[in-house]
Amino acid sequence: MAEALSTEIIAVLIVGAILSVGAAIWAAILSWGPLVIIVFIGGVGLTLFATNEYKKLRGKRVTDFESLVQKWLYKYRFTIQNTPQPNALFQFMATDDAGRKVIIAQLQGDKEYLTIAAAFQIAPQDQAKLDRITRGNSATVEDLKIEMARFGIGFQGITHPLKTITLEDKLPCSDKLTEFEFMQRVMFVRRAILLIQGLINRALKLSPTK
Repeated sequence: MAEALSTEIIAVLIVGAILSVGAAIWAAILSWGPLVIIVFIGGVGLTLFATNEYKKLRGKRVTDFESLVQKWLYKYRFTIQNTPQPNALFQFMATDDAGRKVIIAQLQGDKEYLTIAAAFQIAPQDQAKLDRITRGNSATVEDLKIEMARFGIGFQGITHPLKTITLEDKLPCSDKLTEFEFMQRVMFVRRAILLIQGLINRALKLSPTK
């Protein structure tokens, strides 16, 4: 909307300038001295008005990122549950049709960024077997760390014993933030969780049953 209004103001500015200059030229040709002055003043006034309005629009910034990203998530059929925290300007959990969850937050100490996080919890039936794997061989833990670093995402909880792994990504809070960019980062975090799940399932399948 701001871009459309800015375009309209620029168009008005250009048209106003052209009309003012054209009228001034014709007035000069016809020797209408007073009219030249009037047209000039009118053109200057129109130019200043359009310039001022354009600067106002350029100066506007998106401040309500919570409402903005919620609107985008609703569009993709996410359900939203507020999960406020003392250290966050806002925090909520977004769940898609398949039940996959991501946390969206703007933290007090990190106001310039949106935090997008998700967690993978080891299923209780897999916990004992996975503990035996990671206790005697750190290769699985190291593989998980390497793959997350290669994927380019922050992580916590990748250590023995594996219980809950949390992944986190950051997105700058900017008035240039688009729906496409935001949803791409949400999907990025979800793909990272799927990668974690795949690596752990592979480790469970390849390990001895006893």
